[in-house]
Amino acid sequence: MRGVLNVKLISASGLTDSDGIGNKSDPYVRLSVDSNQYQQSTTKSGTLNPVFNETFQFFLNGDQHVLYVECKDKDLIHDDKLGKGKLDIRELFSRPGQEVDYVVELKRHIIRSGGRVNVRIQFLPQY
Repeated sequence: MRGVLNVKLISASGLTDSDGIGNKSDPYVRLSVDSNQYQQSTTKSGTLNPVFNETFQFFLNGDQHVLYVECKDKDLIHDDKLGKGKLDIRELFSRPGQEVDYVVELKRHIIRSGGRVNVRIQFLPQY
C-alpha cells in the first residue's frame, strides 16, 4: 500500500553494555523500511535505557511491509551492534490514521536478547 509511515521512536530499554565500562553504552537507533530508505536517531551518551522521543517519516511505495530496527553503540572507530529486530507493519494498513504503540524485541546474535525498542507508528495512505 502506498502512503506515509510516521514512526515515533520513544525509548529503548535493557540494552547491552558493549563498552564494558560499568553498564554504559552510547546507543542510537537506525530505522529502515528497505535498503534504500533509512533514518537514524541521535546518540544518547552513557545509558542502557535511552529516551529518544524522535519522529521519522518514511514514504511507502507499496512493496514495504516491514520496519527494521537496529540499535548500535557509537564508538570512535567502529560502532558495535547492540541488537536488531523487525516489525510487520501490514496491520497498520487496515487502521489508517491511527497511532499504534509497539515494542520491538531486539536480538543480539540468534538467541540472546538485545533489549527492547518502543515505537508509536501511524500509517497515512495515499490514493
